[in-house]
Amino acid sequence: MTQRFVVFLIIDAIDTYLARLRDSALDDEFNRALRLMIVIDEARKVLGFGQPSLINIVRTSRSKGGAVLFITQSPDDFAQDDENYLENIGLPICFRTNARNSSLKSVLGGSVDLAGLGNGVCVTRLPENPTLVRVQAWQ
Repeated sequence: MTQRFVVFLIIDAIDTYLARLRDSALDDEFNRALRLMIVIDEARKVLGFGQPSLINIVRTSRSKGGAVLFITQSPDDFAQDDENYLENIGLPICFRTNARNSSLKSVLGGSVDLAGLGNGVCVTRLPENPTLVRVQAWQ
């Protein structure tokens, strides 16, 4: 409980910090400058609490130059009653898992057998291409 309290205090502070920033600069191709990357490992431990500041960061951080990287064992951790985090994921990267993947269908554009992926192989969908891409990330 203390660990969760500290994590939520940090998330609240990041949300407050981002809210005070102006939108980050755009380059010639309209890409935003990256100011801050937030990495949350074992994301299932925080996603299920409906933390308003985390929801706000996920929804609004891009314009401020923020990026959020969630790491979890199951794609279903993202589908919560109060917030569907998958709706805001711009670049899903999925490695092998035995977990159900029903919540990923909308993000990946269809069903994929994540349990059948080889070691180091992931699937993703790039923003400019609706087709799933398999990537050998490591051997």
